[in-house]
Amino acid sequence: MKKILLSLFFIIAAIIPSQALYVQTCSVRYYSSFGWSTTYYDVTVFFLTGREMNEVTDTYEFDIYKVYAVFEWMGMTIIVKISDNLYCGSETDQQCITARFSSILEGHDQIGRKWKICTRGYCSW
Repeated sequence: MKKILLSLFFIIAAIIPSQALYVQTCSVRYYSSFGWSTTYYDVTVFFLTGREMNEVTDTYEFDIYKVYAVFEWMGMTIIVKISDNLYCGSETDQQCITARFSSILEGHDQIGRKWKICTRGYCSW
């Protein structure tokens, strides 16, 4: 069911450009039992607040005080709950995501895997 909702989310995001989300190409890495991935992956990331995620998925599963990064990776939809406090308010925008000292956001996906998301052209991992 969650996969269907997320597929629907990507369709909605493509059809409704007025949706208050921020989209950016980012480099991502994940943590496994072997440590951090040796390579990074360039993916298109949709950044949304928990409130926006709840609206798009028509649920109350997401923390309204957090920001989420959603992207496709190896045929799967990954939802990362960002650990940093970004203070985006009720809607995400470029300022909220990129106007930080650190260019790396960290968080965990829906199965507990750790991720690092680089929001600038170069990141020293």
